[in-house]
Amino acid sequence: VGNAQISTAQTKFGGGSMSFDGTGDYMIGGAFSSTVRAIGSGNFTIEMWLYTNANKIQILFDTGTTSGSTTCIQCALNSSGYPYVVLNNSPALTSSIVVSTGTWTHVAWVRSSGTLVIYVNGVSGGSVSNSTNISDTGLTIGTPNDWRDTSASYHYNGYIDDLRVTNGYARYTSNFTPPIAAFPTY
Repeated sequence: VGNAQISTAQTKFGGGSMSFDGTGDYMIGGAFSSTVRAIGSGNFTIEMWLYTNANKIQILFDTGTTSGSTTCIQCALNSSGYPYVVLNNSPALTSSIVVSTGTWTHVAWVRSSGTLVIYVNGVSGGSVSNSTNISDTGLTIGTPNDWRDTSASYHYNGYIDDLRVTNGYARYTSNFTPPIAAFPTY
């Protein structure tokens, strides 16, 4: 939506990344009635490479299907560049490690056996006990579902490469070395 597009200006792997200019660009994965897409209360990994152009509140990933949804997950950056996560409309965790502008950074939001962790470049930025049931099955990338058409306040300004969602599996359970090649496609 807007002029979100594949760009060759900044890439981590391959020849392109997804570009968002922060003024109305986003992607919609759509909502599905299938509960297979619901994350539920178990393990998951949401990860991506980010190249952000600005420090402002920016929503990167949102599973909400309705405005004001209380059964979704939002992965985001705060106004100082720290990754955080909102679960069911309540802030759950903010990382202690910042994502700097103008550089590629790997961020992973992981829940393993009831512990939610945000990893920045493979290093844990904090954890919290959590087993919240995430039942929404929508997908918006680059802005929150609530603000798709009404405001650019939370639109992402930067690039995303190799976004991967793994439902039911915690790919990282301790500090790790971020991927050095593109994720395989299935």
